[in-house]
Amino acid sequence: HTPVKRGFDTFLGFYMGANDYFTHEVEGNFDSREDYFETSADKDPHDTSSDKDPHFVDKMRKDPSNDAPFVDNMRRDLIGSYNTDLFTDRAVSLITHHNASQPLFIYLAYNAPHWPHQAPADALEQYTSHMNKSDSRRKKYAAMVSIMDHGIGRVA
Repeated sequence: HTPVKRGFDTFLGFYMGANDYFTHEVEGNFDSREDYFETSADKDPHDTSSDKDPHFVDKMRKDPSNDAPFVDNMRRDLIGSYNTDLFTDRAVSLITHHNASQPLFIYLAYNAPHWPHQAPADALEQYTSHMNKSDSRRKKYAAMVSIMDHGIGRVA
């Protein structure tokens, strides 16, 4: 019941909830994925020259339209990157590289500002001067919403 098995061409995100925004873990379990159906134009899954983990290719689960196998790529190379920025960057990349003569549908569902409340230090600094120093929850929430708002502006 993953997104690519529900009609999407690609998926970048996580399957579980309450993921850490930087480590992409939930209770010690890593969950940052890039899923797609592998076609002949895709990179060989056994080529380990990239910085991505070798990914899981499920030859039993195939795209019914072209018989391409399902790929579940655990993206450990994204550890340390902020989820909201990752999702924005992916959406912008898909739009930029998309053939404008073809229709495009993107479902961009940010997890911000859901728990756990986390934001990069530089984003938190923006709220230091006009928020109570002891109100770190409110500062984190404001930073998360600001980053998401900036991302929506980049996509729009």
